[in-house]
Amino acid sequence: MSAAAPSTMQAIALVGFPGTPTLVTVPRPVLSSPTDVLVSVKAVATNPVDRYAKIMMQMFGHQEPLVCGHDAAGVIAQVGTDVKGFKVGDEVYFVSHTCTRAHSHAR
Repeated sequence: MSAAAPSTMQAIALVGFPGTPTLVTVPRPVLSSPTDVLVSVKAVATNPVDRYAKIMMQMFGHQEPLVCGHDAAGVIAQVGTDVKGFKVGDEVYFVSHTCTRAHSHAR
């Protein structure tokens, strides 16, 4: 019998304005669509897109924290029912939707 997945995870987020990189605990994402995949992130890269996203989201009232890491690589931990071509355990690289999918790139 496998252990239940944790309900939270750690992530690097930009806190405050214009944003100080800070280790935070955030809710673990859940699949919200049958085409979603959940990736256990093993490596992440931050770049200027993260800073610009923080500034834009602050202007439009986004609540903190803004999790960093536009580019990431990891292992698929869960797949939605309509996902084709990927399975749990596959190693993947992806570019997250920093401005539209909260915590899509935390570990």
